[in-house]
Formats: sequence, C-alpha cells, structure tokens
Amino acid sequence: MQNDNFGEILDLPFNRSVESLEGVHRSLTEDLNEIDFMWSYPKLGFMCDEIDCELRISAKLPTFRSRSEFVDAETPKQAASRNPVLEEEDGWYLSFSDEFNKKEFNKLKWNTIDHHRGFFDGKSVGRYSWWWRSRNLNLRAGKLALAFEHDWTLDDKIGTPVLSSAHINSDCKFEQQYGFFEARIKVVYPEGRQSAFWLNSNYGTIGKVESYEDFVPTGNASKGAEIDIVEANFKSDAYTTNIHWDGYQEHHKTSFSKVWTWNNEGKRTLLTDPIKYHNFGLKWTPEYLEFYYDGKMKRRVTDKKAIPHTPLYPILSGGLFDSTWSEGNITAVEFPDYMLVDWIRIYQKTDFEDSKDYNES
Repeated sequence: MQNDNFGEILDLPFNRSVESLEGVHRSLTEDLNEIDFMWSYPKLGFMCDEIDCELRISAKLPTFRSRSEFVDAETPKQAASRNPVLEEEDGWYLSFSDEFNKKEFNKLKWNTIDHHRGFFDGKSVGRYSWWWRSRNLNLRAGKLALAFEHDWTLDDKIGTPVLSSAHINSDCKFEQQYGFFEARIKVVYPEGRQSAFWLNSNYGTIGKVESYEDFVPTGNASKGAEIDIVEANFKSDAYTTNIHWDGYQEHHKTSFSKVWTWNNEGKRTLLTDPIKYHNFGLKWTPEYLEFYYDGKMKRRVTDKKAIPHTPLYPILSGGLFDSTWSEGNITAVEFPDYMLVDWIRIYQKTDFEDSKDYNES
C-alpha cells in the first residue's frame, strides 16, 4: 500500500495496547477509513503496508468479538445451527457477515479497489488493458453487484481497449485463521469472464518478508496462501478450486482441482438458463480443507503442505481473462454484465481458538 497522506495519521497519539485504544477507537477508525486504500498485486503476493494494517486492526480490537462490529445485524442468529455443513457440530458462531442490504458499503469491513491489473493478449479481443474499478461495485436490491464493463476507450499508453471489473476485500480490516467461509453467488456467464470468491494473507503467499529477495521457500502453505474457493471460468458445468503458496514466481506451488456440478440426473446446476444463486464454501481446519457447493462437499485436501496456518481475509472479485484460463470469448457477449452476491458469512469454532499457534515448519 502506498499513500502520500498517511503521515498525518502517524502523528496521532497511539499506543497499541487494548486499554489505551478505548478512548480513541472511534476517531482512529474513522480517520483510517478516510484514507484511500491503495491496494496492489505485486509479484511476491498481496500486501499492504504493515504499519497501516496494525493501525487498522488494532483500532478495532476492543470490540473484535462484538456482533455489531463484523456481523451484519440482518444475518439470522441461527445461521450456524441451520447451515447444513455445520448443523451437526457444536461450537460454531458467526464472526463476519454482510447481507448487502444497505445503501452504502460498510467501510469497517470492506476495501473497494481501484487497481490496474495489467495488459493482456486476448484470443478474441486482441491486446487489452484490464482494471479493477470501485465504480463497478454497486449495492442494489439487497445484492452486491460486480460489473464487467467495456469502457470503449483506449489506454493512453499504447492505445489498447480498456476492460474493467470489480474487486472488494477486507485486508487490514478482518482476517481469520480456520473456520467456515461461505458466499451465495450468481456467477457471470464465463465468456472470458470469471466470478471469484477467495482468501489471501496480508503477506501474500510467501509469509512476512520485506522483499522477494528475502523470501526463502518453505515448500508448504503454512505462513501464507491464496485459497480459491470458487473461480467460475468454465462453460461446462464446473468451476476451479485452487491453493497457491511460495509466491507466484519460480518457487510457486499449487494444488488445483476442477469441481463438477452436474446433478445425479446428469443435468446442469451451475450454468442453467437463467443462472441461479449457489452457495460456495470452504471448511478450513488445522488438519484439512473441504470445498462445498450448495452444502455438499466436492473436494477434500489433507496434504499438510497445502494447509495454511495464518489468518486470511476474504475477497470477492471479477476477472477478465480473454485467454485459455477462462473459456469463451469476451467479444461474444454484451457489456455490462454482472456477478451478483446475495451474502457472505464467515463462521469460527471455539475448538479452533486453541489451535492458532499450530505451525507446519
């Protein structure tokens, strides 16, 4: 994260102890939320400035467990006990949720991102410029809408067409180690577009290092990982789940699986006409990862190397991949189009609170 005005915040009287924050909690949080969140995607992973993150997270520590802080008041109180994945186990409780019924984004929870993803060589549109734009995020009719747009403009640098999608995350605001992460999503039809719900660490996939030159690969996801709960990029009735660790360069490791969503009668369930809402979930424990589709487990990972043991934060985003990664052609569809999110709900379990110090060296 880079922000020229951040020095103004550093001049505030600040002590990281919980007791000292009780008097400044409200003003400190409001000041931080007025800062533009300049979020980046460097080669070493997803990161923001450590000092900024410590300020943001510490400012909310006194009420971190409070339902009013991170759990939407409109989320049913029985959400955990009525969830088909969790209903047979005791000890689950809501730690974060958003029903997206408000007129404005909750800045306590979310960062709305403006970031240039780069230039890409498309198979149908040719070379194009792709942006995540906050203006492509809207709350309407109780849903979060992430728009896919063709801006019909040319990039100033090299004259390429500009395409844009949207991205929202809770980096520096909410993160959690272990639990059940679930979102109810209507995916966009994947003609070169991708709907995604995923998790990442503040220090990306390489753990806490100052630069990539200081990074020593561990061979496991313990200190940092990207977990893709759903990447809807196939025109067949399927989607991608993935785990990434040890950076995105020469040491990059991944655990990929294609999830099929046909029902027992051989009929489509995901890419129906019209497309409907479905629940995509991840159950993450110190021993395994389980990926769920509409309450049914579709993938189980027990490989110790692929299981992270550090807090991760949630992300909802749209991708524009006019390439082999997303099937179809961007030029075959009309713009704008939308990925819609009904709600996101994250649960924690009391049993996991004693497992936070677990680390796979």
